[in-house]
Amino acid sequence: MSSLAYVLDHAQVEDAHVAKRQLVARQVADKALVLKSLRDRMVRPQVARPGHLGMEAPALDAWLGGWPLGAISEVAGLPGSGRLALVLPLMRRLARRGARVVVIDPAQSFHPPSLPELCESVLLLRPPPAQAAWAAEQAARAGAVELVVLLDLALSGRAGMRLGKAAEAGGTAVIAITERADPDVPASLRLLAAGWADPDTLRVECSRARDGRAIGERCVRLVGG
Repeated sequence: MSSLAYVLDHAQVEDAHVAKRQLVARQVADKALVLKSLRDRMVRPQVARPGHLGMEAPALDAWLGGWPLGAISEVAGLPGSGRLALVLPLMRRLARRGARVVVIDPAQSFHPPSLPELCESVLLLRPPPAQAAWAAEQAARAGAVELVVLLDLALSGRAGMRLGKAAEAGGTAVIAITERADPDVPASLRLLAAGWADPDTLRVECSRARDGRAIGERCVRLVGG
């Protein structure tokens, strides 16, 4: 082979290597763009979360510190006791700012006056009772939901433990509204709505809180709640 032919052949090989490297670089860039696109399209909250969600009542926030994220809170009380009044103001605020809220209502009993307003941003699920705990667990674990509200859902057996782990994994606030407190549910915050002292003031009992000093009973004014 002549020197000229060798040089030309060597140049062609180098060109082939360069072309291959450029192709690989483009493929890597394309993959990076695809991954970025997928991340951008994933349904994830776009705001930084504090360690709790405000209760929308200054007296409650000062007393209890808010609804803990990544944990279960329990609100016990009979229908009409004011139990929903503790949660609805937060749901309305989250709905107004487009945050993701899921309500699990197997008994189909959730009919607040503000339901039309809430339905624009709140996902209301009414699964059969046998599937309700599973649905709550999936919503809490997703990481895309800021608040999950359970209405009169019995968390029997290990269902409460699984839900607690799902809430922790997803960083989600889970509020279980029930007629009677369930000691088997691993609630970080346990409240009882004990009835209205007057049209704007609710009697609330706290039997469990991250801050043990919060345990006790108070009358709390719910402004606009």
